[in-house]
Amino acid sequence: MKAMKTILAAAAITFAFSAVSPVKAQKLFDDDDKKKEEKKEDKKKTSSSSKTGGSFGYGTGIGVRGGWTSGLTVKHFISSNAAIEGIVGSRWRGFSITGLYELHKTPALGFSRLAWEYGGGGRIGFYSGRYYREWDDDHYYYDRNYIVISLVGIFGLEYQFGEIPFTASLDIMPYFDLIGRGGDFIDGSMSFRYTF
Repeated sequence: MKAMKTILAAAAITFAFSAVSPVKAQKLFDDDDKKKEEKKEDKKKTSSSSKTGGSFGYGTGIGVRGGWTSGLTVKHFISSNAAIEGIVGSRWRGFSITGLYELHKTPALGFSRLAWEYGGGGRIGFYSGRYYREWDDDHYYYDRNYIVISLVGIFGLEYQFGEIPFTASLDIMPYFDLIGRGGDFIDGSMSFRYTF
């Protein structure tokens, strides 16, 4: 009789677990699948934001500059609001290579597609030209080739167009010559870049 009660109790417990546990097990599997899907979505969002450059909306821009120093520009975002820019420009019968680290802050002046840009870097220039000189009563021209190494700052605005992959920026670049002597100590240009 005692053995029969034990067997019935065991059967009842087994039946109860077999009726309840598949539901619980299925719920656990569903929860695991849901968590895996959420992780996949988070990874997709992270990768897409890093490809687009984060908050300003693009990763890399290539274009032209026109102004005091005209030439080519390449800008690449290394985080959501920081970029590096390289400029190869022409001025004073020569050319220069500039590297800049820039920060971007949006919105500027209340426009979501407009960003303040500011930062600094360095420039090396290779120039040549014919110069006029006065010394007492002696007036003459002379040729000069020289190299200039400078510290450069940048401050300006950059606008990102909505439907087309282009940006336009207007900036002022003050600079200080460490080696050699250039002309003015202010530079600035307008840039147009294709973005991707």
